This record gives sequence, structure tokens and C-alpha cells, in this order.
Amino acid sequence: NFFRQPLLILSRLMQIVSFGIILCLYFWRVPKNQVGVTNLMNVLWEVGALVFVGMLNCTAAFPAERDVFHRERADGRYSTLSFFSAYCTLELPFGYVCSLFFTVILTFAVGLRPHPKPMLLMSLATFF
Repeated sequence: NFFRQPLLILSRLMQIVSFGIILCLYFWRVPKNQVGVTNLMNVLWEVGALVFVGMLNCTAAFPAERDVFHRERADGRYSTLSFFSAYCTLELPFGYVCSLFFTVILTFAVGLRPHPKPMLLMSLATFF
């Protein structure tokens, strides 16, 4: 059902990207002084709000996925474990790609260190 709804995929991806762009508008190239350090701490604080964007993604997709699950389980097509496994196989890489987009946008726009290790850590932090 994931690939049958391309508008849902686009909207979920654009929620993350638009949140990153909004943060970039507020914190574009902060200076390297005391005020800039405070602003960078505020950026990291605002990244914590990404959890709520993820919850919005889930609430947007859950009703349609729940209906498909109930219908196909009633028909005896698959069990709960197989549905959950397939759902996680599709959702986890998509969620990580979204967090990676967010990290790349924020890193280059705000002026964080564009090295692989900090970017990987930030993308993992926004993913979890």
C-alpha cells in the first residue's frame, strides 16, 4: 500500500524538508560569536521538535494502513507478524532517508560542520 499512494510519500517527505527549510530561514549562517553559539544551541533544541513531525507523518498514514491490514487479515492473506515485518521493512529506510535529507539541508544552511561523522550522528539522532 506504500507505493500505491505516491502523494502520501511526497507529503511525508515534504513535511520533513519544509521543517528543515523553516529552520534554515531562522538560523541562516549564524556568526561565530557568543550569540551564534547560542543560536546553534537553539537549532539543536529545535531539532527535538522533529519527533512531533514524525508523529504527524504516522497519523497521516495510519488510518489507511489500518484499514488495509484489517481487510487483508480478515481475508486470511497474511498474519500480524508478516504485516508488521513488511511495514517496518518499508518505513524504516524511508524514515532514515527523510532524516538524512533534513540533516543535509540543516548542516549546510546553518553552517554546522559538514563532516561525515557529525552528519551521521545528527541523522541518527533525528531518526530515533
